[in-house]
Amino acid sequence: MDYITKTTEYPPFTPCPNSLFEADLSATAKLTYLVLLNRALLSRSNDWIDEQGRVFVVYPIEALGKALKKKRTVVQTAMRDLEACDRIQRVKQGLTHPNRIYVKIDSPAPSASRCSEKRTSDVRKNGRQMFGKPATNYNKHNYNKENYTIHTTPDLSDLLMKGDDR
Repeated sequence: MDYITKTTEYPPFTPCPNSLFEADLSATAKLTYLVLLNRALLSRSNDWIDEQGRVFVVYPIEALGKALKKKRTVVQTAMRDLEACDRIQRVKQGLTHPNRIYVKIDSPAPSASRCSEKRTSDVRKNGRQMFGKPATNYNKHNYNKENYTIHTTPDLSDLLMKGDDR
């Protein structure tokens, strides 16, 4: 590793829209978007353009998972989140063919809240858990000492030995 100087040549890199930093998406969803955006640039240079002039990407889930070093279910959740935020659109091509993925970019005046209301994998956003690990019941907000105290009942033999003290 070297320090950057005035004459340093940059290695190949993936562009990242600034609006992605403020998007209410998981880190995996953001990384997935960047990989798809990079692939869209390659698709554009290879003329992978549909009849309407839109660039599309063909990237099977398994291959995307391998590139991200993530499991299939994690990538599927990230893709659903990106669709819910209107950052991508998947179009089915048939039973044996991978989907076409249309990667969308922000217009000059991006909408700041478009992802916050539609995210599918966050428990707090939609009231029920759909994906991910369940939240723990033990935290500083709901800890009650009474809930975690073991109460014992007296042994029957102890009661019989004491007798009737009425």
